[in-house]
Amino acid sequence: MAGSGGEDGVFIICLEASDLLLEPMCDTWELQQELVPYVQAVSLQHDHFLKLPKTERQAKVKILMQQILSGESGNPGEGEEEAESPGQIRMEEALSPHRFWAHLRAKYGTRLGLILEMLQLMEPMLRPRRVLVLRFEGEPTMPSASLIFRASQPLSSEGGAYSREFAPGGFSAAGLNNWLQEVPSARVPPLWSRLAAAKEAVEGSQNVSALILCAQSTSTETIPEALAVAGRSLCHGKQVPCLSAVAFGSDFTSERLAALEDLCAWSGGLSFNVDEPGMLRAAADGLAAHLFQADARFLERRRYYAQKQELGTCFMDLPRLVKDLEGDATPSRLTPLRRRNLTGLPALLVKASSLPIDYAVPSESMLTVLSDVTLVLAHRWSRSLRVWRIRRGMRDLVFGEPGSIGLDFEEPVKEASGAVSSTWRLRATHPPASALKMEEGSELVAINRVRVTPYTPRSEVARRISSRPVSLTFRLPKSGKEVAPSEIFPMVVAEIVVSELREGLTPLKTAQPPLSSAVQRVQAVKARKLPQHLHQANSILESLRGWGTMPGTTVPAWVEHLKADSPLGRRWTKVASMDLFAREPGLLYRVLLFCGEVVTLARASLSCCCWRGLLTATSKPQRRLWSWALRHGEGPSAKQRAGFWRWALRDEASLAAQVNPTSEEETLLDTVSRVDAASLSRLCSGLGGAVPGLEAAQSTADNIAAALGGTGRLPASMLQRLLVEPWHCQRLWLLSDAALPWLVMQCRYFQVAIAAHVPNLFRHLIGEGLAPELFFCRWLQGLFQSCLTPELQLRIWDLFIFERSFKVFVKLAVAIFALLEKRLIGQDIEKMMDLLFDSSAWSIPQEEFWTAVLSVKVTRSMMLETA
Repeated sequence: MAGSGGEDGVFIICLEASDLLLEPMCDTWELQQELVPYVQAVSLQHDHFLKLPKTERQAKVKILMQQILSGESGNPGEGEEEAESPGQIRMEEALSPHRFWAHLRAKYGTRLGLILEMLQLMEPMLRPRRVLVLRFEGEPTMPSASLIFRASQPLSSEGGAYSREFAPGGFSAAGLNNWLQEVPSARVPPLWSRLAAAKEAVEGSQNVSALILCAQSTSTETIPEALAVAGRSLCHGKQVPCLSAVAFGSDFTSERLAALEDLCAWSGGLSFNVDEPGMLRAAADGLAAHLFQADARFLERRRYYAQKQELGTCFMDLPRLVKDLEGDATPSRLTPLRRRNLTGLPALLVKASSLPIDYAVPSESMLTVLSDVTLVLAHRWSRSLRVWRIRRGMRDLVFGEPGSIGLDFEEPVKEASGAVSSTWRLRATHPPASALKMEEGSELVAINRVRVTPYTPRSEVARRISSRPVSLTFRLPKSGKEVAPSEIFPMVVAEIVVSELREGLTPLKTAQPPLSSAVQRVQAVKARKLPQHLHQANSILESLRGWGTMPGTTVPAWVEHLKADSPLGRRWTKVASMDLFAREPGLLYRVLLFCGEVVTLARASLSCCCWRGLLTATSKPQRRLWSWALRHGEGPSAKQRAGFWRWALRDEASLAAQVNPTSEEETLLDTVSRVDAASLSRLCSGLGGAVPGLEAAQSTADNIAAALGGTGRLPASMLQRLLVEPWHCQRLWLLSDAALPWLVMQCRYFQVAIAAHVPNLFRHLIGEGLAPELFFCRWLQGLFQSCLTPELQLRIWDLFIFERSFKVFVKLAVAIFALLEKRLIGQDIEKMMDLLFDSSAWSIPQEEFWTAVLSVKVTRSMMLETA
């Protein structure tokens, strides 16, 4: 049972944490009608105003109205020399913007007031139950960098900011309001993934119902595609909660209301739209009768929706929850996210991927860095972040001092039809902004992370610019230094990841782990007298000496570890004889090390079952032998590489086995959903159904297929192996809600490695404000295709596929910076970034490049210590 008719159920209240909750529920016309009487009524209560002549009173009223609409405080400007009287100061304090908005809230009410009133009406039914309150927040209109971060798994525990649990007997609307006043102002995650997690956390014998309270009519949370994906994510687990929704406001579109109604009816709940206070009691009574009665009305609601599914009259495509229309609904017997519940998910995500994503507006962590104009050491890397964003056509300006900022804007032009033919653009600059050398014609896209559209009124722009500090984001006119459009997404991901790395994790310290232990290991490697390839070869041979023979026999000790039912194990039960190389594995390994060819290893393993066991088992000596051949010998040829990859990936399918008539994007998403559909659906439901990494993933997969010599797409079976652990390409390409924390840790590994191997260069980069992790994250998402020759690229990929670790890419990035150290030291930040962006200017010989990669010391144990 998923309803909560009994008092043993869990009731989840999902409350949208939108700024609209505290805004008065009045339109622009009503605001204008209130403004003049309010200013006049307050002004007439002060003697100072009454003593002014009529013309001055009219002018004063006009000035005060403009100040209220623009958000100004009414304090005198810096250029005013005449001191104000105490009476005038008291009048302007009474006419401050926040007092006018308080007047409007008191007269027209707020959405938060309606929500609390509704919950107060339902309080007698909610009080006996366990109540969990979740605050959620999407983005207006379209996803952004902030939403990508908030839709991902958190880097640390932050549940207190967006959730609160009330024990049975402890819930009250007043207590909820008190908690809302105390929670920090930090932005909270989107709804659906948190709701699914909360549902799974309380699953068991308890029934689960959820009430979704929406305030933002254009939120990404209520996009129909997001709701369709959310329905599938809620199928994960033993039961689907009974969902009900109340949308507060009159500006919700019919499409969003229909989608909400469909989702609620599918799960067995109700949906209401409350746009005036008189509708509250009817909505509360209807919800109470449906949710808190013992006759399980939600089952009847589900059966009704199932009949609509049979007729094909539903607004959205959702999984079926009812097996037999004449029988009972079976939510309690749902298996975890079966394939039938995923039917249509790839096609749905491909359709939703057309939703535009705003990559211009910075995330919260990025804004924190960009707004710090002091350039303290911790935030000095903001210099590279600014240059980085300029390379992709964005520029961020920060003003911290009060007064004019010196920017003149060209307002959008409204045509007779009501459409707007232009945007907010920079027309001219004056001091102090003229010193920033801004390009005229730049488009204003955001103020303090709030998006500016052609329909944003002048009063709203002026009000937001008047705050201090203020960060303005511009889209620059086209220039010759901009990167290709395909590079935009990897650069955006790098911005988000490095911002969370630099702001979320503690800075590295030379005398403390993990950097101190990494430095010790690097110094130990540099102190060796033998060349690296000889040291590793001796280490492999030394590990074989412990094998020996069984006591009192000539049988090698490694035979004891064979499985009794294996072919070689069955052979040894009958014949205890073996050739010389099998009895002395060290001799065999020494010969193969001398050959140094992967092909020789493969052919030797086919000689007999004894050699196959000695050379292809998954134990440490065998894997180290193959790694040595890949590093210091000769790898597979172009014709043999696909077979080598299939063997290393444990993929038995052939290159030509996969034939699928669907689009490439849908095929990729279908493969991803077979690997981890729950993680994919959690991420996409939080992004309005969008799949931001789809294009980059498809491009990289196509490049891999081309490198392997295939004429079409990468086989789905091989792609599926690359997506899973330990290759983690689903996380690499941002197709999982665990991708962002994983990418942050990969950048942390690189940060420790570069600080340990090239400390002088790392200190120079820190001093100049350049974050090398930006380039590492950008290169990593394309598997370093943009900075390697095809031959070196394939050698790197061979190691990555066989060794099953991203440490080879950490070593590669450190090697790049080490080889460019002499050209980077002593340069300013712009020249260094120009060099790092232009890989064709590196002019590094391939063998020197490969030798530098192998000389970098990065091991799995070092990465575990960093984590």
